[in-house]
Amino acid sequence: MKSIKSKIVTIIAIVCIVSVALCSSISYYFSYKAIMAESTNKVSMASQKYSEMINGWLLTKAKLMDSMVVDFQYNNKYDQNIYIVIFKVN
Repeated sequence: MKSIKSKIVTIIAIVCIVSVALCSSISYYFSYKAIMAESTNKVSMASQKYSEMINGWLLTKAKLMDSMVVDFQYNNKYDQNIYIVIFKVN
């Protein structure tokens, strides 16, 4: 009698352990997919935001260079001290 009882308990325990492991694996897989998708989306949005900021800064500097070219061409201003102050890094 004990052997049948112990076999049934062992089989039930194995079934429970396998089902818990299977549920955990499935839950991990879907959680991993969801977290990776969310993280990728957030990183993409952040990089787009910073790229727009950098693009705006570069456009501002390009306009400054265009105005300097016009100034050089039409006014013949070649004072080096003015441009050292303009291009000085803060």
